[in-house]
Amino acid sequence: MCKLIAPLALLLTLLPAVADAPSCPLAVADLEKFLETLPRSCRKDSDCEGYFCRADSCARAVVLRQGKLSPGREKQLLALQGSVREACAAEFAIRPACSPMPFRAECRRNTCVDVLAGKAPGLPTVKKRSSAYPVATIRHACGPTDGPALQITLSKVPNPGAQDARLFLTIYGNLPDPPLSEPRTYRLDPQTGGDGARCPKSNDCETAERGTLVLDTFSGHGATGSYKLHFKDGSVEEGSFTATWREVPEHCG
Repeated sequence: MCKLIAPLALLLTLLPAVADAPSCPLAVADLEKFLETLPRSCRKDSDCEGYFCRADSCARAVVLRQGKLSPGREKQLLALQGSVREACAAEFAIRPACSPMPFRAECRRNTCVDVLAGKAPGLPTVKKRSSAYPVATIRHACGPTDGPALQITLSKVPNPGAQDARLFLTIYGNLPDPPLSEPRTYRLDPQTGGDGARCPKSNDCETAERGTLVLDTFSGHGATGSYKLHFKDGSVEEGSFTATWREVPEHCG
């Protein structure tokens, strides 16, 4: 399919010139129209991936179903990209270089979308799901080997007691430094440096089989982001959070 996580400008310089190129807006519109026809159907998040296929190297990724294009469609894509290169050469020449924009590919309503993008060409607006656990705090904690960790606690009420349900999102690998310059995604899997758990009550907890935690912001005041946890019984806990710092004394090691 498209080249993954790489500036499109590099690809376009390798293509031959296209004769009788249309105007820049028309060429871009033709490419976007083609991109909208690419497959986006999915059943789970891992079916989806982001590809930098748009004409503008500063533009967001196109989130599609993973897989390769047929030779015919790949040839059509390259031709449309080449047409944009010719039509927009003067405009692109005066633009500054860009780093790839972050994306998060997820399966929503059986469609692959970039949940960090909001409304993008050809894609529906995706709103973050409100959490069933509206109260969130974040603190420094201890990892499985007593190393440094960050833990976000989500609850339904402030100052939850022993009978109140909670979710715990813990990361202990590649910890962020404040302030966070761009969103960062963590896999919640004990083998990858994080885990998630739900506890209907104290001492009655279940660890998620897999999950993700996205930190949109992280600073000395707290953190914002979203999460999605998959459990053994097929249930899913997901939502967004705004967490404030609440340190709890804990001795590691």
